[in-house]
Amino acid sequence: MGDDGPSSLLVEGQWPSLGYEATNNRSRPSGGVPANSVRPQWRTRVSRAVSSCPTLGQQKAFVTSVRDGVVAVERATGETVWERNDLTTVSSTPALSGDRLYFGTVDGVVALQRDEGTVVWRRELGVSHAASPTVLDGTVYIGSGQSVYALDSESGTVEWSFTTGGQIGTAPAVDDEAVYVTSADDSIYSVARSDGSENWATAVDDGISCSPVLRAETVVTAGLDGVLYGMSRQNGAIRRTAEVGPVFAGIANRDNQILVSSRTGLHSVQPRAGGYEHDWRFAPGSLGFRSAPAVVGETVYAGHENGSVYAVNLTDGSERWRYDTETAAVRSAPAVAGGGVYVGDDDGFVYALSAV
Repeated sequence: MGDDGPSSLLVEGQWPSLGYEATNNRSRPSGGVPANSVRPQWRTRVSRAVSSCPTLGQQKAFVTSVRDGVVAVERATGETVWERNDLTTVSSTPALSGDRLYFGTVDGVVALQRDEGTVVWRRELGVSHAASPTVLDGTVYIGSGQSVYALDSESGTVEWSFTTGGQIGTAPAVDDEAVYVTSADDSIYSVARSDGSENWATAVDDGISCSPVLRAETVVTAGLDGVLYGMSRQNGAIRRTAEVGPVFAGIANRDNQILVSSRTGLHSVQPRAGGYEHDWRFAPGSLGFRSAPAVVGETVYAGHENGSVYAVNLTDGSERWRYDTETAAVRSAPAVAGGGVYVGDDDGFVYALSAV
């Protein structure tokens, strides 16, 4: 069996990109760990630090790190299948589509063959630190430097680019008509998917730090100012806000429920009567979360600055289980599929957690 991960079909058992799908919802209906306790199916050291989200094919997990390149390991055992540490410094979570793996480096974008790790193409963009890509319908969308690019997935040819006023360090969200991207100029942009022309730009108070998420008719994001923003996809008008504390990582969305990892805890909010209303907050200690949450089934998964991975009840925010890595902070966003939770820590270990 291969590791096919086409953008048009999310195969059960996979987590093909940072946002899981092009909307960046980081949510799937099943495949989690519905248990009261977990154990490591395996633990393997692949780097000196892992802050990216593991990308899951059917048989392999792909992990990147800033210092040590790209590693493919067997999902069942954690054994290394191949590794590439000869590329320029890798700076993003890979996206898996078909038999190719796409990711950003310090100077551009690389496409590798999934099974062997050989280079299919590389595109130098002449700027630093390309972010995590989103792949949809034969196009790779990626932020690099102050611009967002659309690249042909087969050849790496640049189809169009759009320049913002600041560094782009997040994964774009994509729908049928537009590409949405956040920038260090404290703005979120919508550009036409067809040619990269600007639809609208909306500025916020301070430091958008997470990928945009698409839900219903809104685009949702948050940042260092501690505010969750819900904006109209059509014109960028801010429709709703909520105080959630400084956000360093990301957001997940399930139906009408938005999950936010922040310095003050893991928050659940819902849109109500022109605003956002808090459902619950899970705050195990003062250090907070810098790991983007994942929602699978009725459980929310996230890593914590105290070195633990938590599973939290989606309905009421109660703790289902906790796994202590006994090492460093867990800033890697978890990937959850096939009854396992895959996550990295700041000491360079990757874990596959399963039910006891």
